[in-house]
Amino acid sequence: YHVSGGNDQLAAGLAARLPSGCLQPSTAVTGIRRRPDGRYVVRANGAVSDLLADRVVLATPLPPLRQVDLDQAGLSELRHQAIAQVPMATHRKLLLQLTRQPRTDSAWPGLLVTDAPPTAVWDSSIGQAGVAGLLTFFSPDPWLEESGGHGPAPAAITASAAALVADLAPAFDAAAALQSWLDDWPADPWAGGSYAAFAPGQYTRFADLLSTPENGIHFAGEHTSLASFGYMDGAIGSGVRAAAEV
Repeated sequence: YHVSGGNDQLAAGLAARLPSGCLQPSTAVTGIRRRPDGRYVVRANGAVSDLLADRVVLATPLPPLRQVDLDQAGLSELRHQAIAQVPMATHRKLLLQLTRQPRTDSAWPGLLVTDAPPTAVWDSSIGQAGVAGLLTFFSPDPWLEESGGHGPAPAAITASAAALVADLAPAFDAAAALQSWLDDWPADPWAGGSYAAFAPGQYTRFADLLSTPENGIHFAGEHTSLASFGYMDGAIGSGVRAAAEV
């Protein structure tokens, strides 16, 4: 459940194994066009020239994919509908660091869940060494909204989180917070939400399609996982699948 040092080391470690120059950060794809010979012309902001590709893997979440011109990519109408219509959940995560681990206080209930505001709170420091503890607040509600995307949480949000714990577990001694961090996924332009959230009727209409290649275009990301959509292991598994397809 945890990667010592942070889950981002998975992506950073894979990137470090690639040959120099083949990864181009800050170069967002803006359009894909399929040529008569079946190859693809890929346009990107910041690129010196268009890229000619035999195969394309689209691993971006659906909201930023809507900004890419795919009209000439040779995709089916149903695919265009799926990209345009499948919504994203609006969950955000607040990490609150405490001076000690919650499990050391007998009053800690192990899990807090409330519907006003809709939030789940759990101990993310279970099994970790050290004295300080971590509480994770997970909520789709705007009370955790912060337009900055990812960064230290505003003082008002941190105070609201502490007050919520006090209301739900009044006997728990929530030791002073050392610092807090907020991941506002809906505000992240490269995500547009926390994970795919199929609307009624969409799973049977789109789920299998989202993982199916079309000609030389392949698809990856948590939204393409049939077993674990919404989870990081679903995203990783989809990448293994797309690589095998190519």
